[in-house]
Amino acid sequence: MGVTTMTGLADISIVIPTFNRPDRLARALHGVLQAHGALMIEVIVVDDGSPDAAGVEAVVRGADPTGRTIRLVRQANRGPAAARNAGAAASTADLMVFLDDDCVLTPGCLDILLGVHRDSPPNEVLAVMGQAVWDPATRVSPLMEVAMRGAQFDYGSITDPEQVPFSRFYTACASIGRRTFDDLGGFDTTLPAFAAGEDTEFAYRLTKRGGRIVYRADAVVLHDHPLELRSFLERQRRAGRAAVEVVARHPELFEAMGLDAIADVGLREQFYVSLLRYAYVIGIEEGLGAPTRPDDLPGEGLRSVVEAWLPSWAITQASTLRSWQSRAEALGRAVADRDRRLAEVVQMKDARISALEGELARLHRFLPVRVARAIRRWGLSGG
Repeated sequence: MGVTTMTGLADISIVIPTFNRPDRLARALHGVLQAHGALMIEVIVVDDGSPDAAGVEAVVRGADPTGRTIRLVRQANRGPAAARNAGAAASTADLMVFLDDDCVLTPGCLDILLGVHRDSPPNEVLAVMGQAVWDPATRVSPLMEVAMRGAQFDYGSITDPEQVPFSRFYTACASIGRRTFDDLGGFDTTLPAFAAGEDTEFAYRLTKRGGRIVYRADAVVLHDHPLELRSFLERQRRAGRAAVEVVARHPELFEAMGLDAIADVGLREQFYVSLLRYAYVIGIEEGLGAPTRPDDLPGEGLRSVVEAWLPSWAITQASTLRSWQSRAEALGRAVADRDRRLAEVVQMKDARISALEGELARLHRFLPVRVARAIRRWGLSGG
């Protein structure tokens, strides 16, 4: 499998912080051991004070019974920033890859990340990140689609993969050289001890130092983390609190961290409008005979019922659209024909005017006309 002993020289140290998710950790470790190919790796699992510490240890031992590839580091619960720093301190390779415990590497991902570092100048301050996509085995809810379009990840807004803004840096799968990491002082452990803001703050310090963040969309990890509305709302609240702490350290990031939203009066109105609209949709579901519990926020029942209507509705909408398209095309042809005829009239008018001007010029050259014009001038001057 191409693994190395903990005392050997690894190509990459993979640091995985984890907290009380042994099942997902098991998938992540399995993915690492299957996807690293010929690369020599070491894996550092940092248990961030999981209540089920025995479960985490069992997963690690099950994935690597010999202990030659995976090392388990324990710490009191201090959050992902401290966990990543502890993993980095325990690792030995010159290149580190931070991987979330709910992400599964795909084949080739590590090679792509490593290739960017190898092709870059040796002293460049550089971080490289892959792309997290929803695991195909996970049913993706509308909330999860929104999360992937900006609420949690926003890969789609990256316009230049060679110069990624610090606000789009995600540690779900990201690599960085040890020297750069140490020079930057690692992640800021004085930020709130939950997963929010620590990666953005770290990336800002990296870019402020003149560093560069590179994005490789084909370095894919499968994100195995279904979202529920209540827990995700709490995550967003934590992110807002963390943003205040980041701005306290870097006041110039007031707008970049979204703190200007506090002055957005319309935002609260949008919230209430959306909330009332959602209540209306719940009423539709009740009217369809599929009542929703008050706490059934995802509305899966509504989705299943309304989906049954979609085929006929789509056919009707398509027919209507085709009808309007036909009318629009007919109107376009009529306008084009009118413009063509108007252009012809204008051309005929211009040609007639040119012809008349030519006739008038010839008349002015005739001798009788010249004499008459001279007599007129003499008469006017004599009078």
